Amino acid sequence: MRGAGTTELSAPRLLSGEIGSVRAGGAIHMFESPKDARNRLRDGEFVAGKIQSSQGKGGDALRVFVTGGGSGGHVIPNLPIISRLKADGWKVYYLGSKDGIERGIICAAGVEFFPIECGKFRRYWSIKNVTEPFRLMFGLAQALILFSELRPHVVFSKGGYVTVPVVIAAWLCRVPLILHESDITPGLANRFAARFAKVICTTFEETRELFARTSRSQARVTGMPLRESISRGDPEQGRSLCGFDESCPVLLIMGGSLGSDRVNEVVEAALPRLISSYQVVHLTGKGKKLKLAQEVSRYKRFEFSEDIHHLLAMANVVVSRAGATAIIELLAARKLNILLPLSADSGRGEQIENANYCTQKAVSCVVYDEHLSGERIAETVPQVLADRERYSIALKQLNIEDGTEEICALVAMLAWNKDKTLERVPRGGNRDGELPIERSADARGCRHEPVPLGTLGSSLSHAYVFANRFLRHRNH
Repeated sequence: MRGAGTTELSAPRLLSGEIGSVRAGGAIHMFESPKDARNRLRDGEFVAGKIQSSQGKGGDALRVFVTGGGSGGHVIPNLPIISRLKADGWKVYYLGSKDGIERGIICAAGVEFFPIECGKFRRYWSIKNVTEPFRLMFGLAQALILFSELRPHVVFSKGGYVTVPVVIAAWLCRVPLILHESDITPGLANRFAARFAKVICTTFEETRELFARTSRSQARVTGMPLRESISRGDPEQGRSLCGFDESCPVLLIMGGSLGSDRVNEVVEAALPRLISSYQVVHLTGKGKKLKLAQEVSRYKRFEFSEDIHHLLAMANVVVSRAGATAIIELLAARKLNILLPLSADSGRGEQIENANYCTQKAVSCVVYDEHLSGERIAETVPQVLADRERYSIALKQLNIEDGTEEICALVAMLAWNKDKTLERVPRGGNRDGELPIERSADARGCRHEPVPLGTLGSSLSHAYVFANRFLRHRNH
């Protein structure tokens, strides 16, 4: 018989979009959608991200592993998720590559960061392809150490090659996994990870339909997690940072989180014509070298800026690469924009598809790589400004929603419904119409037991022991 302090979870129809409920202390708490679940589930013993143990001895803070890296698009959307979960009392740990962009961003946000090795998938021949499987195995061993020692209740992955050892470790340790895919077509890492995920969140309906056809995981459109600061920029502070005034329009040029040599070269070619009519602020990317002197009149450049929200608020037109994160933030801020997607030869073509989507919605002007030049940019900017009324109407009609609330609610639901007997509930839009959800079958509360390492084979066991000693030695 369960004690008075027991928390029971009813069938989580929330994940399928139906009404769900939580039984706590004898009371049933109902919620109608993931969006309001976070606040309404604070009734009874659900307070500040904690769940009462089956013995009724205080609360056990929920723990989440967040992973994603390689570019800003795999890291920046994690920040609002992390901020919301921490505000709700979660203990957040971040797993990323030791040399990636994510380390600086996440550590600056005050989150505990654990670097792991990761093997990068390449679509072309490279001698590194020979060593990458060994790096992947070593990263998996490191991830297993962290799962064993920190015992997360759920993993949230934003994609990128660094996530592969983490999602494999989550599957081996029976920890529920939730993915988010920003682009219209998923990257290779998320295609691989989808087979292990309980829920896949997407920004676009087209992406949900793709996952619905190819994965048994539930796929749902949640939107992109948006940084709160994006809507709170101050144009005056932006002008102060750049030394600009209100005498002429401002053009903000961004080459992506890592910068772009191609975009920088085009800006150098176009700058004499641009500064004759506009004030130009240029984010070049860290370590990118330009021939232009910084002291050019009406021109200000930064390698990277923590005050992008102020620069965005100041800008009249934004020229940007076509990564999904950059696009969604531009559309949410309702900024006139010119997109410069990477060519198919330089990537997997996801930026071209993102840009085509914006063209179909009439919210962006697109200059494809084969037509990209300084002259073309100098000609396109005044055309966009002249057509600002049409773009502005389309931007207002395109309702961009912040996915942070819904994603955090789904993360919480997966954490509360883990280590459980398999149950089938309506799925909504997937191949067989059902979603496997696990319900609690024991009285261990939030804790789980990782898969014994012996079951992974003797070779992995030896790798685990070696990695454990290496990690402990490095940390000390």
